[in-house]
Amino acid sequence: MRRALELYGREMPSWGSLYKVYELIRQHLGGDDSICRTGLATSQDLKRFRSTANLPALGGLEARHAAKEGDGPAAMELSEADALIRSVLAECLSKDLGGERADPGGVAS
Repeated sequence: MRRALELYGREMPSWGSLYKVYELIRQHLGGDDSICRTGLATSQDLKRFRSTANLPALGGLEARHAAKEGDGPAAMELSEADALIRSVLAECLSKDLGGERADPGGVAS
């Protein structure tokens, strides 16, 4: 999770940076189902995140892909995506630290 935390804290949130953190979290936990079991995200939340991050029709010029076609569920705002990834990352860090809640933004909660 160190790499996910470094990526999250290194730059302003973008679809690309948040997706990288999401990939590391997904790998660490063992997939989207495990992320959903944290109770911090639903499968619909993750689908909206992935679709908006990847599809120019939803994520605009900041989407990860420029020419990928298709649409998905209602677009997710970048601020909503940031809050989602931040909360799941914090939960992962909390579990890795033995239950003490960690805030990847630098403020303990």
